[in-house]
Amino acid sequence: RITAAVLPAVAALAGLRELDLLNCPALELGPGACAQLLRTHTQQQGGAVVPRGATPQQATPRRVSPLTSLSLGSFNAGGGGAGGTAQLDTACMDVVCTCAGSSLVSLTLTSYQGVITPDHAACLPALTSLELHGALAVDDGSLAALCQSPSTTSLCTLLIKRPSASLTPAGLSALSACTSLTSLELGHTHGALTDGVAALLAATLPGLVSLGCAHSLVLGDVGVGALAALTRLTALDLAHCSWVTGVGFTHWASPATCGDSAAGQAAGSSSVAPTHAGMSASPAHSAGSLQPRLRALTLSGCSKLGNAGLEALSARLTSLTRLDLAECPDISDAGVGALSRLVLLTSVDLALCSRLTDASLSTLAALPALTTLKLNSCIRLGDAGMGALAKKANTLLTLHLDKCIKVTNQGVQHVAHITSLTSLRMARCPEITDEGVSALSRLSRLSTLSLAHCTSVSGAGLMALSCLTSLASLEF
Repeated sequence: RITAAVLPAVAALAGLRELDLLNCPALELGPGACAQLLRTHTQQQGGAVVPRGATPQQATPRRVSPLTSLSLGSFNAGGGGAGGTAQLDTACMDVVCTCAGSSLVSLTLTSYQGVITPDHAACLPALTSLELHGALAVDDGSLAALCQSPSTTSLCTLLIKRPSASLTPAGLSALSACTSLTSLELGHTHGALTDGVAALLAATLPGLVSLGCAHSLVLGDVGVGALAALTRLTALDLAHCSWVTGVGFTHWASPATCGDSAAGQAAGSSSVAPTHAGMSASPAHSAGSLQPRLRALTLSGCSKLGNAGLEALSARLTSLTRLDLAECPDISDAGVGALSRLVLLTSVDLALCSRLTDASLSTLAALPALTTLKLNSCIRLGDAGMGALAKKANTLLTLHLDKCIKVTNQGVQHVAHITSLTSLRMARCPEITDEGVSALSRLSRLSTLSLAHCTSVSGAGLMALSCLTSLASLEF
């Protein structure tokens, strides 16, 4: 409900260092509002501030803003929608850079409709973090300006989601100049993130710890293999990269070869990074020289990911603690069986993997560190699988079984033996009745429970859970 009426009060906060106004749909942030927010309606001329309507002779030295962190915009913004018609555009960026650019260390803009000009980039010399969500106008020129700015050597975090459809591989390659990057997220980049660009970025950004490539239309297994050069990488997001099958992980380090570079080279394990549109890329590191450090891997929605891919990643990425495989329809029990090598896994998401049967749960239950397991809409799982979980899953805290339509009261009784559970979802399970729900009264640690749209459960059944004093959230 915050509107422009609060801007004078916010602007009057002397010494304000951090300001976050994300997702305030009633707040119209046009250039005038941005200027008011940053304390004065000003324009820059010759290094001085000229109040609107004043003459150059009345200019005063530009005030230095104390702001170091600024976040503006709404993820739901859109012309004529909630939040009005005012948009964060190039004119808004002009004001931000003029009034606060020299002090900003972190800048986040959502639904940003403008471009980044060389003048903008030059006004942000101290920037270490830049996030542009819904940056529909950010193109090759914007990235070139950013990567030629004074902040190029200090920028550590860069997020660009939904940039211009005209962004090309050549434009994205400009990011290779930002050699201080430790976190890079490039979401919905259309066809710009090719295998060749991935190889180039892997070769030139050795400090990357986190990399997001979700919804890349052309990134494939060759590019994934080239990312093996990022030896410090701990988090990788390849969600909805529809050409990734997982076999690219065969180029990553294996436990047997880690630290043995010479042996890897002797075996001819080095590979040449792919090229695109005439770009040359550096040779990838020998797989034998790489220490696998990857902890979190997201492959949800990778429609071509299959059992061979799971075999490849399970053999090489043994340091994984979180693995997201939701919406991968080709995964079967054989692929899940390969995950038994990943003994450090604490979280596994297999939602909407409809080929899985109860046999997979025996493998998953044996993972010694597993605390979170999501199996929503795995429609072939039944009571026997729940029994397998109950026998071994002693560390499990979170279990999601929404739309597991074959689970009956017997399965619920098995689940009730997993007394470590604090969060349980069993929404839209039509075979569950009051009898099954009453068994859940054993779960004394349970704080969150969903039985939404379980049509055979009544209020009387829920009363059996009244002894669960830790229960803070109940969906029914």
